[in-house]
Amino acid sequence: MPAGFKDATQWHTYGVKWTEGKLEYYIDGVKFHTVNGFGQPNAANTPYGPFDQPFFLRLNLAIGGDYIDGKGGKWSNAYNALAKYPKSFPATMSIDYVRVYERRTAKEINVPDNNLRTQLNKKLSTVLSTNRKDDQKIADVELEKLTDLNLDTADNASEADKIHDLTGLEAAKNLKTLSLKNSSVFDLRAVSNIKSLKSINLTINR
Repeated sequence: MPAGFKDATQWHTYGVKWTEGKLEYYIDGVKFHTVNGFGQPNAANTPYGPFDQPFFLRLNLAIGGDYIDGKGGKWSNAYNALAKYPKSFPATMSIDYVRVYERRTAKEINVPDNNLRTQLNKKLSTVLSTNRKDDQKIADVELEKLTDLNLDTADNASEADKIHDLTGLEAAKNLKTLSLKNSSVFDLRAVSNIKSLKSINLTINR
């Protein structure tokens, strides 16, 4: 639990941030737990995931699991807990409000250069903590997650393996740095309107 969280009888704000690659849990704005693997078990010992499918929102007063007595004791049904802690029941949970926020509808971005698409999917795989295919479709909200982007090509790369066309990068509107060393780029119009962009490395380009 977050530091300072002690009294469950008082009002608290609970939150779950659900993204494609993970679930993040918050109490009073403080993150206290992250789940980023489908195989990780939840309190009912059931694996989480997948995270890229619709979820139901359920609010309940859970009774059971390994946390009833705070000592690792497991009370898998309410009758056992009632016998051991008679003063704890009946129990209630009061909810003042529920708010759900959703990211805006994602828009697919046209990335005609296959080498650029491959590189971007590799970077997004790391940033979003998820597995992506080299030719996977890319959305504008995903490219907005990128701030420092290294797209350097190996010195011994063939011309066919180099990036030629930057079309699609215009959606990466939060980019601060961009490195394209040893590419075959000659047109920078795709990134010319990114106001946050402070530096571009174009060493060994056309």
